[in-house]
Amino acid sequence: SVDAPATYLALDREGARLALASGSNITIHAWQENTSQSFSCASPVSNINFGEGAGAPLCITLPDRVLVRQPGGATTEYTFNSTPFQSFLSPSSRILGTGLFDGRLLLWDTTTGERFPRIPRNGNLVYNATFSEDENKIIITSFHRSAMAWHVDLGGEIGHMPHNDGITRAAFRPEFG
Repeated sequence: SVDAPATYLALDREGARLALASGSNITIHAWQENTSQSFSCASPVSNINFGEGAGAPLCITLPDRVLVRQPGGATTEYTFNSTPFQSFLSPSSRILGTGLFDGRLLLWDTTTGERFPRIPRNGNLVYNATFSEDENKIIITSFHRSAMAWHVDLGGEIGHMPHNDGITRAAFRPEFG
């Protein structure tokens, strides 16, 4: 049970784990194992989401950092000199993407802790980032009325699509990679 209203919630892809955040407290319920873990963060949670794969970690966005928490509880912390807005994990959870309030999107290799080549910022808030299944490409959407496809490993723009309105989500079609 949760003692306070949940501000954010996330369900993993398999529907086996539910994470609830209320203020700086997080509870993860795992139905199949009939277990719950609760823990607190140093500051209020501003977003949570699970990675895409089976047993994927939980990505926790805080006002000054992002935490990637593995199912067993091991946690890696990423800090920034700007406030994180949203964080996204690639399908295998190997890449962490974090959109910052200053308009940048930073990509980190979660296995090595190294940052990928910088994506030029356009000064607009990154609303979402969607990775291709092979994790070589990413589509970045923002409120500045466009979407951009980017090559993750090479660090170059693949294409840019303007739109009349802000774009909140985009997806890859499997046949186009």
